[in-house]
Amino acid sequence: FYDDKGWPRVMKLKDWPQTKTFKENLPRHSEEFLCSLPLKQYTHPCDGPLNLAVKLPEDCLKPDMGPKTYVAYGFPQELGRGDSVTKLHCDMSDAVNVLTHICEVPIKDEQKPNIDELKEKHAKQDLKELFSSVSDYKEKMEILEKTCDEEVKNLATDGGALWDIFRRE
Repeated sequence: FYDDKGWPRVMKLKDWPQTKTFKENLPRHSEEFLCSLPLKQYTHPCDGPLNLAVKLPEDCLKPDMGPKTYVAYGFPQELGRGDSVTKLHCDMSDAVNVLTHICEVPIKDEQKPNIDELKEKHAKQDLKELFSSVSDYKEKMEILEKTCDEEVKNLATDGGALWDIFRRE
């Protein structure tokens, strides 16, 4: 999928539906999700005997135990605008992520020149906006160096999934 300027579309649906309506809107998916959870003693949001959040008193504010769906379509690299992946972040409670489907979305050869041209245009606009808000030359150079270092690090690898398997002790 490309927009009218030839830029690849990035689509992302996060935290859908709200937890209280997940079972109502997607009853089969909700049951399948609960059946697929690893280490149910720890991870089951309602009946896990080792899930501490289940043991909290009724009048206590409990963390949102899900389930939630994250649906994304896009590219492994951001192309400078938008991102189809969920960045590394910290949640209020532990999370179990189930990766159900992944496939490569290739960029067509005829689209690459348009994408490169738009990336260059976006980069110039970003620098213009960045430097218009900073008046000190030294501060501008520090920002530019930091930005370049981060971009080089981001090009090194594509994302992936890491699973930690542990046994109950």
